Amino acid sequence: MRKDGIGAGDVTYAQGDTATVRGAQEYQAVSFIGPYGIFSLPPQGTRAVLLDTEKGAVCVGVPMQGEKAAPGELLLQSAGGAYLLLKNDGTALLNGQSFPAAKEDS
Repeated sequence: MRKDGIGAGDVTYAQGDTATVRGAQEYQAVSFIGPYGIFSLPPQGTRAVLLDTEKGAVCVGVPMQGEKAAPGELLLQSAGGAYLLLKNDGTALLNGQSFPAAKEDS
């Protein structure tokens, strides 16, 4: 971990709600911080950004690889390739199948 408390490394193991991350040193029992209601663990080999806290290192995120999403859009994607893309025009794409936005009554 750098002097400013920020570090990075590769996930070497993940199970339950923690992982082991190997960077300049090995960090064990690393917790993940994310938006409420969304739970995920990055697969082995994923780069993780760490922040040092009073209770040890926590992962605050992973580099995004959302080339399918334009600014303002939201992409949820699994390691297996399943995805949900919420587009700016109101369309939702679920694994490539398009669902148009509901028409609003005036």
